Amino acid sequence: MQRHDLLMGDSDRQLEEILDCLSYQRTLLMIDNLETAADLNDVRSFLLEAPPTVKVLITSRQQALLDVSIRLECFNKKDSLHLINHHAQEKDIPVTPKQAEVIYTTTGGIPAAIVYTIGQLSAGYHFTEAIANLNHSDGEIARYCFQGSVIPLREKPPHFLLMALAIFPNPALPEAVSAVGNVPDLNHFAPLQQLFLVKLHQGRYQMLPLTRGYVLTELQSYPNFEKLARDRWVKWYLNYCQKYGKTDAQEWSEFTELDQEWENISEAIEWTIMADRYEDFGQFWQYLKGYTHFAGYWSERLRWMDWWRETAENRADWLTVVEAIGDKSRTLILLDQPEDRQEATQLLNQAWQLCQTYQLTISINLALDMAVLQVHQQNESAANQWFSEVTKLYQNLPPNDPRHPRIPIQILYYRGELHFKKAEFIPAQI
Repeated sequence: MQRHDLLMGDSDRQLEEILDCLSYQRTLLMIDNLETAADLNDVRSFLLEAPPTVKVLITSRQQALLDVSIRLECFNKKDSLHLINHHAQEKDIPVTPKQAEVIYTTTGGIPAAIVYTIGQLSAGYHFTEAIANLNHSDGEIARYCFQGSVIPLREKPPHFLLMALAIFPNPALPEAVSAVGNVPDLNHFAPLQQLFLVKLHQGRYQMLPLTRGYVLTELQSYPNFEKLARDRWVKWYLNYCQKYGKTDAQEWSEFTELDQEWENISEAIEWTIMADRYEDFGQFWQYLKGYTHFAGYWSERLRWMDWWRETAENRADWLTVVEAIGDKSRTLILLDQPEDRQEATQLLNQAWQLCQTYQLTISINLALDMAVLQVHQQNESAANQWFSEVTKLYQNLPPNDPRHPRIPIQILYYRGELHFKKAEFIPAQI
């Protein structure tokens, strides 16, 4: 305004004269990061008294009740890649398309984080080091983006919800986050949304990867809460899998709910393995054995069964050892590669010996698996021997056993498959 004299005099007099000067000229007043103002109430009073000739543009990380609010979202992938390439070219930094994808994925499209990363590369940091710096909770970008928003929430219900949501690797159902955080009132999500820490999209709460990395580190500062939250997390998904999964792995069903929640469920299972939660894993497996089979999660089945078998052996839980071997063998048979069939043969022979030694009740399952393996190898003689063993064991199977009506049908089915594999189509139909 070219009025240096306004700096003279007391603050009240300054304010009156400034407002008077502004009333005689059109002015665009820009206030950046409103929430960081030390005298926030005074700023608000000044804005309310500003004359109509003044238009005010305010930026804030907190959603404010203003005349017109425009929520600035993170950049989408296209715009993020454009920003990455623009700053890389401006600073003469070579960034490959693959590296640009990594920057976008890690930053979640936050412009400040993108600019920060390119700045790190320009300063001479190696690419992997620059990416790693993004996820440091005590790093500059983490403090800049999150610290000011999270600290005021600490040890309050929104903070518990935020830490609970970080446990989920994928967008989570509100009721799941509420249960894990032990915060029944869903209204406590509102401050998190106002601070842009979380977003509700298609009925699920989600956070950016950069936010999640920061909050997971924050979670480690609250070990008691983390322990209880993870207990509730596992319990919630056990109940969910019990509701939508099947304890009978051979019963066909629709698994829409499990499909939608699988990434979060599998993370909970992985955590039970890491935490050596043997009983919890066993419950998960009983509910999800059939689903993982029908959905074709072969690598997970093989890896999980190796851990379950080894852990069961250490506990001398021989029934579980045999069950784990059987489930892994069935997966190997379905993969149907020479090395897989060879491993399945070794495993099933071992399991059969354990059944004989400990008089386990699932011998008939293993005998049928042995027969199926021989069918896949088109070894008719060995297959028939195992079919005979299945028939013999079937005589002692109680009529109320769920396997009782299925075994004869399975024998006929696999006999037919053997004939089909040998191009004996008429016997296969019979």
